[in-house]
Amino acid sequence: MNFGPPSWVTKAAEEALRDVSSNHYSHPKGRPRLRQALSKFYDPRFNRKLDVETEILVSSGANEGSIPTKLCISKETLSNRISGQYAVFTAFLEEGDEVIMFEPFFDQYFPSVTFNAGTPVYVPLHPPKATSRKPTSNDWTIDFDELR
Repeated sequence: MNFGPPSWVTKAAEEALRDVSSNHYSHPKGRPRLRQALSKFYDPRFNRKLDVETEILVSSGANEGSIPTKLCISKETLSNRISGQYAVFTAFLEEGDEVIMFEPFFDQYFPSVTFNAGTPVYVPLHPPKATSRKPTSNDWTIDFDELR
Protein backbone atom coordinates (compact mmCIF):
# COMPACT_ATOMS: atom_id res chain seq x y z
CA MET A 1 0.00 0.00 0.00
CA ASN A 2 2.12 2.79 -1.31
CA PHE A 3 0.18 5.98 -1.59
CA GLY A 4 0.76 9.56 -0.62
CA PRO A 5 -1.15 11.39 2.09
CA PRO A 6 -4.35 13.21 1.20
CA SER A 7 -3.82 16.68 -0.27
CA TRP A 8 -5.38 18.34 2.79
CA VAL A 9 -2.65 16.77 4.99
CA THR A 10 0.13 17.91 2.65
CA LYS A 11 -1.35 21.41 2.48
CA ALA A 12 -1.63 21.64 6.30
CA ALA A 13 1.97 20.44 6.71
CA GLU A 14 3.25 23.00 4.19
CA GLU A 15 1.35 25.81 5.94
CA ALA A 16 2.72 24.75 9.33
CA LEU A 17 6.28 24.71 8.01
CA ARG A 18 5.88 28.19 6.49
CA ASP A 19 4.47 29.68 9.73
CA VAL A 20 7.38 31.43 11.44
CA SER A 21 5.71 31.74 14.87
CA SER A 22 5.32 27.98 15.31
CA ASN A 23 8.88 27.29 14.16
CA HIS A 24 10.66 29.76 16.37
CA TYR A 25 11.86 29.72 19.96
CA SER A 26 9.11 30.63 22.35
CA HIS A 27 9.33 33.70 24.57
CA PRO A 28 11.28 32.80 27.75
CA LYS A 29 8.27 33.62 29.95
CA GLY A 30 5.82 31.78 27.69
CA ARG A 31 3.90 32.86 24.63
CA PRO A 32 2.22 36.23 25.16
CA ARG A 33 -1.20 34.98 24.01
CA LEU A 34 -1.03 32.11 26.50
CA ARG A 35 -0.02 34.45 29.37
CA GLN A 36 -2.90 36.77 28.42
CA ALA A 37 -5.31 33.83 28.43
CA LEU A 38 -4.02 32.72 31.84
CA SER A 39 -4.48 36.24 33.15
CA LYS A 40 -8.04 36.36 31.82
CA PHE A 41 -8.78 33.03 33.52
CA TYR A 42 -7.09 33.76 36.88
CA ASP A 43 -7.82 37.50 37.34
CA PRO A 44 -11.35 36.88 38.63
CA ARG A 45 -10.20 34.01 40.84
CA PHE A 46 -7.57 36.21 42.52
CA ASN A 47 -9.85 39.26 42.51
CA ARG A 48 -7.18 41.39 40.88
CA LYS A 49 -5.47 42.00 37.55
CA LEU A 50 -2.33 39.89 37.11
CA ASP A 51 0.64 41.48 35.34
CA VAL A 52 1.50 39.15 32.45
CA GLU A 53 5.08 40.46 32.37
CA THR A 54 5.98 40.03 36.05
CA GLU A 55 3.43 37.64 37.58
CA ILE A 56 2.83 34.90 35.01
CA LEU A 57 5.50 32.45 33.90
CA VAL A 58 4.95 29.46 31.64
CA SER A 59 7.71 26.87 31.75
CA SER A 60 8.19 23.35 30.51
CA GLY A 61 8.43 21.89 33.99
CA ALA A 62 9.61 22.31 37.55
CA ASN A 63 13.27 22.56 36.60
CA GLU A 64 12.72 25.52 34.34
CA GLY A 65 10.24 27.42 36.45
CA SER A 66 12.16 28.15 39.65
CA ILE A 67 13.12 31.68 40.61
CA PRO A 68 16.06 32.32 42.94
CA THR A 69 14.81 34.34 45.90
CA LYS A 70 18.28 35.78 46.48
CA LEU A 71 17.92 37.54 43.15
CA CYS A 72 14.34 38.79 43.42
CA ILE A 73 15.37 42.31 44.31
CA SER A 74 12.22 44.00 43.08
CA LYS A 75 9.16 43.31 40.99
CA GLU A 76 10.77 45.14 38.07
CA THR A 77 13.89 42.96 38.04
CA LEU A 78 12.03 39.73 38.71
CA SER A 79 11.25 39.11 35.05
CA ASN A 80 14.98 39.30 34.23
CA ARG A 81 15.91 36.79 36.94
CA ILE A 82 14.01 33.70 35.84
CA SER A 83 16.18 30.71 35.19
CA GLY A 84 16.24 26.95 35.38
CA GLN A 85 16.11 25.48 38.87
CA TYR A 86 19.27 23.42 38.52
CA ALA A 87 21.17 26.23 36.80
CA VAL A 88 20.19 28.59 39.61
CA PHE A 89 21.41 26.19 42.27
CA THR A 90 24.64 25.60 40.39
CA ALA A 91 25.30 29.28 39.87
CA PHE A 92 24.30 30.73 43.22
CA LEU A 93 24.43 28.14 45.99
CA GLU A 94 27.51 28.34 48.15
CA GLU A 95 28.53 25.63 50.56
CA GLY A 96 26.16 25.58 53.53
CA ASP A 97 23.53 27.89 51.98
CA GLU A 98 20.15 26.84 53.32
CA VAL A 99 17.34 26.05 50.93
CA ILE A 100 13.81 25.85 52.35
CA MET A 101 12.12 22.74 51.05
CA PHE A 102 8.40 22.54 51.73
CA GLU A 103 7.40 18.91 52.18
CA PRO A 104 6.15 17.19 50.17
CA PHE A 105 8.40 18.44 47.37
CA PHE A 106 9.40 17.42 43.87
CA ASP A 107 11.97 14.64 44.21
CA GLN A 108 14.53 16.36 41.99
CA TYR A 109 14.95 19.32 44.38
CA PHE A 110 16.92 17.35 46.97
CA PRO A 111 19.73 16.14 44.68
CA SER A 112 19.87 19.52 42.94
CA VAL A 113 20.39 21.26 46.29
CA THR A 114 22.80 18.77 47.86
CA PHE A 115 24.89 18.24 44.72
CA ASN A 116 25.51 21.99 44.70
CA ALA A 117 26.58 22.06 48.40
CA GLY A 118 23.31 23.48 49.69
CA THR A 119 21.75 22.43 52.98
CA PRO A 120 18.08 21.43 52.79
CA VAL A 121 15.84 22.86 55.52
CA TYR A 122 12.63 20.85 55.67
CA VAL A 123 9.36 22.58 56.50
CA PRO A 124 6.23 20.43 56.31
CA LEU A 125 3.04 21.50 54.64
CA HIS A 126 0.19 20.40 56.87
CA PRO A 127 -2.74 18.55 55.33
CA PRO A 128 -6.20 20.04 55.47
CA LYS A 129 -8.41 19.56 58.48
CA ALA A 130 -11.44 17.37 57.91
CA THR A 131 -14.19 19.27 56.13
CA SER A 132 -17.50 18.42 54.57
CA ARG A 133 -16.21 19.46 51.14
CA LYS A 134 -13.47 18.01 48.98
CA PRO A 135 -10.15 19.62 50.08
CA THR A 136 -8.00 21.56 47.60
CA SER A 137 -4.36 22.62 47.55
CA ASN A 138 -5.46 25.91 49.14
CA ASP A 139 -6.35 23.98 52.30
CA TRP A 140 -2.75 22.91 53.02
CA THR A 141 -1.03 25.19 55.54
CA ILE A 142 2.42 26.27 56.71
CA ASP A 143 3.21 26.65 60.40
CA PHE A 144 5.34 29.77 60.33
CA ASP A 145 6.89 28.91 63.70
CA GLU A 146 8.29 25.77 62.07
CA LEU A 147 9.60 27.92 59.23
CA ARG A 148 11.61 30.07 61.65
